[in-house]
Amino acid sequence: MSKEIEYQGIVTAVHSGILQVEILDETTCDACSAQKSCCMSGKREKRMDIPFTSGGYSCGDRVVVTGKTSMGLKAVLFAFVLPLILILLTLSIVSSMGTDERQAALFCLSAMLVYFLGIYFFKNKIKQTFKFAIYSK
Repeated sequence: MSKEIEYQGIVTAVHSGILQVEILDETTCDACSAQKSCCMSGKREKRMDIPFTSGGYSCGDRVVVTGKTSMGLKAVLFAFVLPLILILLTLSIVSSMGTDERQAALFCLSAMLVYFLGIYFFKNKIKQTFKFAIYSK
């Protein structure tokens, strides 16, 4: 059984089956006595669009958003691991063909462009694999 991550949030908008939830991400800065004068405060507001089927949510409702930790690992895979593997693979193939470093770098950048364009064009399909649950607090 995979663990779940919970976030506290506030509903900011309700649109035909989609809740827009603002999540305040608080880090360990909350325990620091110098938090008010520190410019490195760890609070960041995030907005998430979460589909829902039941429940009468309205703006201002406090909710809890949950997601599986495996989604975080999948995000790291898409954002960092696969691009790194693609760069290394492209670099090794292009270098073995005898091209100079400048051309190899251009091939690697081109491969990254194609990869991230693919991510962009398939973002709706990818978004379906990241499912969050929501319930009232």
